Amino acid sequence: MGKDAPSEFIIATLSVAVAFMMAPPIVPLFHRIPRRNQLQGLIILALVQIAIVLFMISPAWSPYDQMHPKRIALQYHYNVSHSILN
Repeated sequence: MGKDAPSEFIIATLSVAVAFMMAPPIVPLFHRIPRRNQLQGLIILALVQIAIVLFMISPAWSPYDQMHPKRIALQYHYNVSHSILN
């Protein structure tokens, strides 16, 4: 019928669903704190995000090793039903 969903897609979907459910309570709480603290919080979050991105793209760290080589985005699926019918 269908293909198996890669685990990365399942984890990403669950993460987005949880973040989507947690985001609405943040808006009214964010408006209750003073403007100066709001700006400080946003700057800290931006710096943390930039640090994470820089770490992930740095050559010092690689998500791949000998046991987990790079994968290609496309997968080849052999059409078994076509070969059986011929």
